[in-house]
Amino acid sequence: MNEKGQAFTLESVVASLLLLVVAYFLFRSTLLIAPQSTQVTDVQLSQYARDTLRLLDSPANSDDTLKYTLEHINSTYSVEPLLNAIKECLPKDVMFNLDVYYFNNTTGKVEVYEITHNVPTSNTVTVSRCVVINSNEFVNGSPFVTRSAESSTYPVVLEVRLTLWRV
Repeated sequence: MNEKGQAFTLESVVASLLLLVVAYFLFRSTLLIAPQSTQVTDVQLSQYARDTLRLLDSPANSDDTLKYTLEHINSTYSVEPLLNAIKECLPKDVMFNLDVYYFNNTTGKVEVYEITHNVPTSNTVTVSRCVVINSNEFVNGSPFVTRSAESSTYPVVLEVRLTLWRV
């Protein structure tokens, strides 16, 4: 009878150790899953941004496309149709900034033309797309063309950066 009791005791000790090991690995694995959720959000935001820029870079000559807006930007042009189109492409809980990087021939430096001035959170995703426009296609007063080169037809490369974050 003593041998049966010892076997049951040993069996219960081994079973409890096995349960403890399983519980340890389960709790440890949940800590590894948590950082992946932010990675999934970042991937989703970058996909939203890429899709939005791809849609806005359509060949249609509409006032809510990237090329049309960039050609017509000056001190009097309203970019609201483009901003509304971006808002339509994105979920309601996503905010954005839209910036245009270009080479200024006068200063010899890359400059930024900020279209929106929203304040992002610390967790953002930025996607860019290049748009090439001939210099003679810009309107008068465009910040992307220098006065001395307005009559020429050299191509101007504009990098449009869309930064997204969740609110």
